Amino acid sequence: MSTDRTATPGVLAQELDGETILLDSTSGTYFRLNSSGTRVWEALAAGRSSEEAVTAIVEESGADPAAVRADVTALLETLEARGLVSAAA
Repeated sequence: MSTDRTATPGVLAQELDGETILLDSTSGTYFRLNSSGTRVWEALAAGRSSEEAVTAIVEESGADPAAVRADVTALLETLEARGLVSAAA
């Protein structure tokens, strides 16, 4: 799993009621993250790795680490495909 992703320039994020709304200002496309997705986004925005986000989610929720890791990987792949995150330089 790639752990070195950052928000793509031009992507704006706003937290609202425990969820995060992402706006790709280039395309005008919105994307909504649930509370777990918000934790991943916050980790990336703070310069932490996706693995650190996995650890935080597991500690908070008690969920199975392998399941959380798979969900985080899928989320990051979706965000990357939509141009909302990219590999860090």
